[in-house]
Amino acid sequence: MWSESSDFTPFEEDHLVPKMKTLMPDDEDKDPVAKADQPAGAQPVPAVPAPGQDLLQELARPCEEPLVRTDGTAPYVGFASSRSATWDSLRQLHPKIQEGTPFVSLPDGQFELADPLIIYLVKFRQFWSLRDDQYHIERVEFADPGRGSDLTEEFLAVTIVHLGRRLVPAVSYLGGTKAGAVRKAADTLRAAGSAGWAGLSPAHAASANCPLPFGRFVTTVTLEPRTSRETGRQYQLAVGHVRPANLEELDVLNRAIQDQVFLEQLQVAMDVFGSRLRILEDIAHNGTAA
Repeated sequence: MWSESSDFTPFEEDHLVPKMKTLMPDDEDKDPVAKADQPAGAQPVPAVPAPGQDLLQELARPCEEPLVRTDGTAPYVGFASSRSATWDSLRQLHPKIQEGTPFVSLPDGQFELADPLIIYLVKFRQFWSLRDDQYHIERVEFADPGRGSDLTEEFLAVTIVHLGRRLVPAVSYLGGTKAGAVRKAADTLRAAGSAGWAGLSPAHAASANCPLPFGRFVTTVTLEPRTSRETGRQYQLAVGHVRPANLEELDVLNRAIQDQVFLEQLQVAMDVFGSRLRILEDIAHNGTAA
């Protein structure tokens, strides 16, 4: 142990830290002082840049290259179906799962049930599509082709899913019998940002305190049995039930948007949405993805 009178300073650079050679030439000897091999009063000879100096200076600059996220790592909302590739995995994790049960698929391969399915609709793009047997999109139109068309209405949507008091941003394709539920939420999202929203009811006025229009309402999606008039086949229709967000839901969202991890997840979802939207636009304009 060192005494207070000791001349040795344990963290003094000369004792413990060896001097390191720098990768970049330093700016020493800036003053034009004569060198040993130069006559007094002679002009200093310009220094010759060390080999690779320009390269190192270039590599030392901060990276400012823009990055476009093109992967599909965001969670998505799905509905259990025996015809889906996820059915066996869902049955293993949740043996009692039934057809139509909503779930969230996470990037790590796990599935979490979201029953009831309660969402914030953050952003959407409505389109009409034709898919092949492998569910790949072959054709896209952004204008309504009419009821006689062979195209199916779909929504590409960024949603925030309520999983208890946890919020999970997701990016999903919701079409066919599920499109109607998103359409109802989309109509409400347009209204939630208007000046007249707060005047609709006391509940609307309370929700208007949320600065984010999508956070002012929630949509609960339920599945209701239907029978096709054309084929007689039974199916489940997704119905969206929209209402102003209550105080608890507003509190959960307010806490989430102050959490850096949640904001990073939401940013990923927005990036994935943008990437997928560009693919849809390529198919619409060129007949195939670029």
